[in-house]
Amino acid sequence: MSLCNLNILASDILLHFSASLSQFFSTIMPQIIIFSRGLLLCWIVMGIQTFPAQGQIQLRDSIWAADSDFPLHGQFFARSHNKQGMIRLGGRIYKIDADSIYCQVYFNYRPYKRLSQSLHTYARLQGQRSRKSALGRHNNKKMYVGQDNLIQIDTSTECSRRFEYHCSIEALPGVYSVELGLRFAAGNNIRDTILTRRDSLVCGDVIMISGQSNVVLGNSIVQLDNLGRTFLDTNRSIIPIGYDIEMQNPSWYSTAVAHTKGYTIGGLAMGIQSEILSRVGVPVCIMNGGVNATTIDRHIPTIGPSRNAPSTIYGNLLYRMECSSMQNFPKVLIWYQGESNTLDSSYIHHFQSLYAAWISDYPSLEKVYIVQIHSSNCLPYWHASLKEMQRRLRNLSPKISVVATNAIPFHDNCHFKDSGYAILAKHISSLILHDIYKTGDSLAIAAPFLEKAFWLDSTQKRLCLKFLPESNAPLIITPDTLIEGAQRTIADMFLFDGSNVQVREKIQSLEPLGNDALVIKLHEPLPINTRISYVAEAFYPRTQIVTQGPWIVNKRGIGALSFYDIFIQKSEKEP
Repeated sequence: MSLCNLNILASDILLHFSASLSQFFSTIMPQIIIFSRGLLLCWIVMGIQTFPAQGQIQLRDSIWAADSDFPLHGQFFARSHNKQGMIRLGGRIYKIDADSIYCQVYFNYRPYKRLSQSLHTYARLQGQRSRKSALGRHNNKKMYVGQDNLIQIDTSTECSRRFEYHCSIEALPGVYSVELGLRFAAGNNIRDTILTRRDSLVCGDVIMISGQSNVVLGNSIVQLDNLGRTFLDTNRSIIPIGYDIEMQNPSWYSTAVAHTKGYTIGGLAMGIQSEILSRVGVPVCIMNGGVNATTIDRHIPTIGPSRNAPSTIYGNLLYRMECSSMQNFPKVLIWYQGESNTLDSSYIHHFQSLYAAWISDYPSLEKVYIVQIHSSNCLPYWHASLKEMQRRLRNLSPKISVVATNAIPFHDNCHFKDSGYAILAKHISSLILHDIYKTGDSLAIAAPFLEKAFWLDSTQKRLCLKFLPESNAPLIITPDTLIEGAQRTIADMFLFDGSNVQVREKIQSLEPLGNDALVIKLHEPLPINTRISYVAEAFYPRTQIVTQGPWIVNKRGIGALSFYDIFIQKSEKEP
């Protein structure tokens, strides 16, 4: 008698006389782990958690093994270029007297699709060509494709069956469940047995975010749903900072649950999750690599095999991206950092190294959004050169866009409050919807970006600030405002020649010109080689008060990017 027949006979005996053996199989056998053809297979024998339904039974002696990458409860499946995610169910069946193995998928607990493969087909495929189209060979195994499922035929054994389902799912605002089971058919008697089930599965897009405290702090101002996801390694800490993650096991978490447990999600990230879900109905997985009070050089990866070391900032994020199988899927990365580098003249060089690492490790990236820092008093105050370097980072690649924080309220002079992060999230989400989803309104969603400054005539009493035409809307100057007992005007937001002196008396007026320019009229002419800055420093001139407006904004209220030490060119009308 063959080994295969002996196994079938043993299964039949156990089916009728399993009472005395039940405790043995339910307590000892699950501990067995075998390595087969390089795959970690976990035996699941007896005592399987099942979800009985009408017409189904619990089979107490089934034996099967799951691949190590079998889906987890709550797992997130990223969309690929075809706008669909893929659930892979792979393993081996040792109960081959069943009629078929099936995969039942539910969406919001209603049937979504069912894939089934006859176990008897395996025997017919051995030694002969199937009517299904062959895909070639993989690991010396013939591979056949069905409509959704990929069945990998293993001809090396007669007493077990290898299965592998690739089930496509859509990015929809809801949760999926998947059941793997066996069907036994004898005439009109059909019995389904669930081997295992995975719930709360979500399909959508991956967004990465990193930087320092402004991507770590904050809460969502709206109630979080159960569709947002993140992947945390709760067994490894990034660096010994008080509110960083104390880790146990890498796993999937609902954003809402992770946030309530104090894990690093961030108000900005949660706001973007909520915005994209509400505006286009696509769930988002946020992978946050931010650590507070860090300089940019600490985010640059190490060279060599320790590149993904969880003990480093860059390595921890890369490690989680690899463990979650998300590495090849993120289309967007948001970088909000710089307060700790305000005196760093090599910031652009460091960013180039970091950007090159991102593009290498995350080849699917389409856009990187850099947030220009807000004026603050929590770290070294010399902001001017750093803000200008950040503004010019967009010149490094068409994939890079720079986002302004100017004119966003609810700032406490160091960080934003929750409502401030929510507004910034709306601004960034509008860019993402336009750039990635090719939807939404494109009018005035970008921060006004100064193209050049030039004298309007030879008197050098009128100068023009010309912004890139992508603003597509008239520029607006917000009203004068009372800040700590002093009336502040738009003139307080400018400097000439980088000098922290009062220029208010030099500016007579500032008025819009067309849709993308402003004209500054002066009381007296300035030298031909004068340079101009806007919201370059942390404070109003000759004060220790953080700048809080007035601002230059577009019709959506998005502030113009700060600029520093821009040379005022000769009049364009001069020969």
